[in-house]
Parts: sequence; C-alpha cells; structure tokens
Amino acid sequence: MADGQTQASETTQATTITAIPQGGTTTVATVKPQGEPEPQVDWKAEARKWEARAKENKAKADAYDEAQEAAKSDLQKAQDKIARLEKERDERKKADQHAALVKKVAEANKVDASYLPLLTGETEAELTEQAKLIGRRFAEPVASEGGKPADVSDKDADMREFAKSFFGSRK
Repeated sequence: MADGQTQASETTQATTITAIPQGGTTTVATVKPQGEPEPQVDWKAEARKWEARAKENKAKADAYDEAQEAAKSDLQKAQDKIARLEKERDERKKADQHAALVKKVAEANKVDASYLPLLTGETEAELTEQAKLIGRRFAEPVASEGGKPADVSDKDADMREFAKSFFGSRK
C-alpha cells in the first residue's frame, strides 16, 4: 500500500481497518457492527475468582500483622498492654460509679430492685426524674378508709411522662 492509503477488509464478526499515514506508522482499528450482542460474562466465575484473591490477600495481611507485632520492641509491647489495661480499668470504673449512683437514687426514691434496669439516665438528676416516674407509675395504690384502693389520678399522663423520659419527646 502507498502512503496515505486505507484498506478495509470485512469478516463475519468485525471490520478491520488498516491505515498507513504519511508518517509511516501503521494503525489498526477493529469496528464491530451495530446490534451485535456483547459477550456474556460469567459473574459466578468472576465472583469466585475475586473471592479467592481476597482470601489470598487476607493470609498475606495476617502474615504482615504478625511480622509487625514481632518487630515491636518489648517496651512497645508493654506500653500497648498498659494502654489497653488502663482503658479497661476506666470503663469498669465508670460502670461501677453508674451502678452505685443508680442504687443511691433508687434507695432515696424507694424504687424496688426489680425496676433498677429501667433507670438508664447518666446524671443523678436524670436518674432521680426516672425514679420518681417509676414510683408514681408502679407504686401500689394505698387503700383508703373505705377499703377500696385510692384513686390514682390520670395514670395515662404518668405513663406518657415515663415513656418520654426514656425515649424523648417527639416534636
């Protein structure tokens, strides 16, 4: 072919165009006819392939982590352990303080021990408010002189207040 010529050859699946511009380099392009369906991809096979690669990478990542841990000095390991233990200690201390506060508020407001899990507030004020609501809602009515239980006024309002203290009020 001479410079600047283009040749086209047709096959049953695609058209190949070969062009030789004046610069002397050969350019080949393949054009698919319109309407030809794309080849189907076996997604299950692809998923299995990527899953296998992920498992290989997990093993390598674990080996890397082990190598990093082994490379740490004894001082670094001790410092990491101290930090972890201090964090656990602080979490336990906070939980113990909260439990003691719940017990104190429950005793002050005469809340039965079976209702202690309902006291979920963080501060003493929140716990006291919840304890008062529990006391109003779950207190047994005192019998009046006539032998009938005393009327408990507007139990639904107390229940609404009780629910609001746990779930917050909707606006």
